[in-house]
Amino acid sequence: MKTLLLIIITFFLLIDATSQLQLIKEWKTTADKVTVDNLGNLYLYNATKIDKYNNEGEKTATYSDNQLGEIEEIDVSNPLKNLVLHKNQNTLVILDNTLSAEQNNSLDLTQANLYNTTAYTYSAIDNGIWFYDQELFQLIKIDINMNRIYESGNLLRLLNLDALSINAIYERKDKLYVVTQEEIIVFDIYGAYYYTIHHQSSTVIGIEGSCIYSFNDSKLKAYNTKTFEVQEIKTPLSKTAVITYQKNKIYAIDHGKFSIYSVNKE
Repeated sequence: MKTLLLIIITFFLLIDATSQLQLIKEWKTTADKVTVDNLGNLYLYNATKIDKYNNEGEKTATYSDNQLGEIEEIDVSNPLKNLVLHKNQNTLVILDNTLSAEQNNSLDLTQANLYNTTAYTYSAIDNGIWFYDQELFQLIKIDINMNRIYESGNLLRLLNLDALSINAIYERKDKLYVVTQEEIIVFDIYGAYYYTIHHQSSTVIGIEGSCIYSFNDSKLKAYNTKTFEVQEIKTPLSKTAVITYQKNKIYAIDHGKFSIYSVNKE
């Protein structure tokens, strides 16, 4: 098997950031997770329901399905096709922009021989869906009819690793970012391996352009993959806050309160 060179890029330059956070909105919530689509719509959710809000903070839709059980995760990479994983039933539900289930678009992943997926995301290039199969240690892409488009093969062998647990997958333009607890493994859009980035056990909360945003010890970090520079911004959030980042805004759930902050970079 061809040996691949594993490139480890370490955050080696820390810049004192004079950036400031400005609170835009906040309200109480029972949600414990948050995500944002590229139109600025917010999705606050827990194990039983998803509430969608527009960029003014007005609730526009709600989704729940008691028959399918707990909501594990949602992916809103495509605002018109939101993907909701009901892990206990191993079912992926595709919702439209009103959070209504599309006809015949409830996918039983068992029928696609996907039994233990830990991360997934929509693929804009061909309307497929990327998954990470924890049992086979491989990336798999399927189409809406659950036909397999791509299989990476065993990533442990490919990358010479002893273990691989994936927390999230991001597709951004011509790259696929596979996030673990301490690294980001970068592939091209077709699944060919590029390189690996070390992110020092931070929680990755967003990838935009050449910057990777993470959160650790109540601090927002922005890592530029071209210049290797790191900006670090202190936040008023606790270490256990659940946050996401998009277009110079932080969206956070912290001790029963949802907050939106603008990030002003100087």
